[in-house]
Amino acid sequence: MRPRRLLVALIVAIALLALLPLSPGCLTPPAMMPALRVDAGLAVELYPPGTERVELLVEDGTTLRGLFVPAEAGAPVVLHLLESSGSAASLKYHYYALCEQLADLGYSSLLVDYTGVGASDGSPSPRHLARDATAMWGEALRRAGDDPARVVLRGISIGALAAAHLLEPGTRPGATILVAPVRAESAVARLAARRFNALAGWLAGGLYRDVSDVDLVEVLSVVQGPLLVVAGEEDFFLEDAERRLLRAAVREAGGDWRTRTDGHIALTIAAHQVLSEEID
Repeated sequence: MRPRRLLVALIVAIALLALLPLSPGCLTPPAMMPALRVDAGLAVELYPPGTERVELLVEDGTTLRGLFVPAEAGAPVVLHLLESSGSAASLKYHYYALCEQLADLGYSSLLVDYTGVGASDGSPSPRHLARDATAMWGEALRRAGDDPARVVLRGISIGALAAAHLLEPGTRPGATILVAPVRAESAVARLAARRFNALAGWLAGGLYRDVSDVDLVEVLSVVQGPLLVVAGEEDFFLEDAERRLLRAAVREAGGDWRTRTDGHIALTIAAHQVLSEEID
């Protein structure tokens, strides 16, 4: 690093260190990311025939947008709780293969973008995660004939926290599948450390609030019904101790914990198709 850049970095670090005692956990974490190559009009054409556009109006007048991909009449519905940059309207990281595979297996799919992500209105913020998930659950439940046992929750990355918000009050879906889960307490610090350095991770952990107020470990330990969690050995979002906590919680609930060699990004992308662990 050049001396001038190093000096600037040191000044910024000192300033942040000075602010840290004054305002611990005061900032909303930048946990929601922009989707890539979003075009709702073109994206819907990628999906199987009969795919419907979906619009959900949430409490502040924001409209969430997504897609419903039907299987045969009366099929159970998979509610896809996407990663932070996930969008049903993305032309780059789309989910059409996943939805086709699930339709062949007899499952319909509901995919809706979070507030401010992809085709949905509003400003992106993890503060909307619980609200958005609740609206999505209501639509999935409606399409499943108001039978929660005919809805499967499938959360990727931050979508695991969205699923946890639904499970926390005792919601009992037909099954729950989480891929590359993150923890609300550590996600921002882990990301900052990955992108910059350990000091940045420590600072982010002090300055930013948790991504959510839901405790994934606690929620998973009491999940009722089939539960599958697929995590990566090289996932930078989880330390070994966190993996052990999550694995123990899954097993306490009688669920199935599977480990892959993937890192977080690779596993997230792999989850855009049905995983072999899900077929098992």
